[in-house]
Amino acid sequence: MKKTNDNLATGILTIDLNAIAQNYLSIQTYCHNLDDKAQISAVIKANGYGLGMSQVAESLYGAGCRLFYVATLDEAIELRAQYNDTEIFVLDGLFMGAKSVYRQHNLIPCLASTTQVKAWAEFGNLPCVLHFNTGINRLGMGLNDYKNITAEITGGLNVHHIMSHFASADWPDDAQNLNQVAGFELISDHLPQLAHSFGNSAGIALKELQNINLKNQNILRPGVALWGVKTFENYPIDLKSVVALSARVLQLSTLKAGDMVGYGHLFSAKQSMRTAIIAVGYADGVPRSLSSSTGQDGYFYFNGKKLPILGRVSMDMIVVNIDALADGEINEGDFVEVIGAHISLDMLATWADTIAYEILTSLGKRFLRKYINGKS
Repeated sequence: MKKTNDNLATGILTIDLNAIAQNYLSIQTYCHNLDDKAQISAVIKANGYGLGMSQVAESLYGAGCRLFYVATLDEAIELRAQYNDTEIFVLDGLFMGAKSVYRQHNLIPCLASTTQVKAWAEFGNLPCVLHFNTGINRLGMGLNDYKNITAEITGGLNVHHIMSHFASADWPDDAQNLNQVAGFELISDHLPQLAHSFGNSAGIALKELQNINLKNQNILRPGVALWGVKTFENYPIDLKSVVALSARVLQLSTLKAGDMVGYGHLFSAKQSMRTAIIAVGYADGVPRSLSSSTGQDGYFYFNGKKLPILGRVSMDMIVVNIDALADGEINEGDFVEVIGAHISLDMLATWADTIAYEILTSLGKRFLRKYINGKS
């Protein structure tokens, strides 16, 4: 059953749509200071990084975005039904058995192999993107393949732009970043008539990684930054927090010295302590690796106090220490902060030895979702 109010909710996921729009505009301002002709797209794959593709697309569209990247053909079809005046790029490339679907819905595949290039060229003069692998070694044609597809390009391919993807831009000093830029420049120099796209959320924030020599042709691709995640220390773009998550207190309890908590008894109380059982677990996207056995200092937050996590993260619940709170200060039915003003996505990800991307895209369907500051 769909939860319709706080009384039915085990957890409340609040998504600030205006913050998404403001982050898009802040990214645009920063990038335009480097290249005032740069186009700023939005990557909203994986259901808008778990936040709801339809809702986040509406916010971004309202901020002026008209270029969208998604991963799958299904995502692209869904987005096209929402907007008919946008350009939608399918990062997974061309699905050979579904070429007509791209034409039917006016979708643009990011062609990742010479096989896809040839198949698309035979299909007609329809827009496409040429995707090159410059070092991440996932999707994309090799650095030498551009020489082999020149005939197809001049013979009628309608190339919207060429693209590649950084492997290590989250680590600004990694030598691979400039190596990838150099490889991409070989391609862009060979195909100077084509627009290009390289900068992701990290890459757009590093001037030396933007490859901005080809003015008026950049299409930049922020993704996780739109949701307020800064991908490295001293990130230069001011971003607003988008997501807050609170979870219900199911029960209050008291442990005696020697009592153990959760599966595997990973936590043993050295003294008497008061606890609260919180209605959130790995089924909701809070990683099992957040368990206290990892040695991290994970906690939730309530009334200005940290509530340390005890024992194993279970499927549906987590136990926290509430000794920092006065008797009666917290009660069954209250909600504690899991992500918010005092616990950022990055903090939670660090405690769980993962990344903010994984936390976002895993946030579960059991939460009551509240979209605030959007279109009324």
